[in-house]
Amino acid sequence: RVHGDTPLVYSSHHQLNSTMESFVGNWKLTKADNLDKYLTAIGTNIVIRKMAAKAPISTVISMEGEVITVKTSIMGSATTITFKVNETFQGKTRGNEDSEMTITMGEDNVWRWAEKAKKEQTLTRHIEGDTMILTFNFNDVVCTEYYARQ
Repeated sequence: RVHGDTPLVYSSHHQLNSTMESFVGNWKLTKADNLDKYLTAIGTNIVIRKMAAKAPISTVISMEGEVITVKTSIMGSATTITFKVNETFQGKTRGNEDSEMTITMGEDNVWRWAEKAKKEQTLTRHIEGDTMILTFNFNDVVCTEYYARQ
């Protein structure tokens, strides 16, 4: 459950690193709620939407010092982004659009991801047990994906 939007100010890099480490690992998509409606809202064509509904999606999150890497593999192609928490960077959206992105970690240990591509949207990630929950918000459309730790 997501609470608050205030980024947490950590007193040390160790605190931030130990919080981010809960996201580190290999993740496989097990369920997606409202995916087609979300993809339609962001302008994804019907062929890609139909393939995405059946495609295996996996994500690998790794961390070296303060640098975090997220590699997402969908339908045989992979997108990799590398960033530091609270620093704006250039990346690619799932729709392969160039985007300015900022990832923050809130006091509730929710990873917030703001994209400012042609279509501004936000994503949140949080961990419940061995499940990573990824929520996409675009306008009034919400899609939630559930990933199992591998």
